[in-house]
Amino acid sequence: MPSDFFSSGGNDAGAEAAFQFWDDANVRGWEAFHKVLARGTVPMAAWWDAGSKRKYISRVAPPAANVRRNMKLQKVEWYAVFEFRDGRWYCTIFNQCCD
Repeated sequence: MPSDFFSSGGNDAGAEAAFQFWDDANVRGWEAFHKVLARGTVPMAAWWDAGSKRKYISRVAPPAANVRRNMKLQKVEWYAVFEFRDGRWYCTIFNQCCD
């Protein structure tokens, strides 16, 4: 994971804090992560970066998270963003929608 990884429950404390949050039996983050990955990824829609220029090629999972309406209506429980950096894919965001 990159140093700028962002996640619910561990945003400022790094990946280790995020992993501890995911381990919580009430959060069930690891289960959510596996479900999100099982649904696959799609190229990230332009609306994600309205007004900014993304530096890396990006994908989002699940595909339903790529629809702005789904996110606004909170129809997606968790979502992940992946970026292609230096020849490898990295998960840069894994977040509960929509905190």
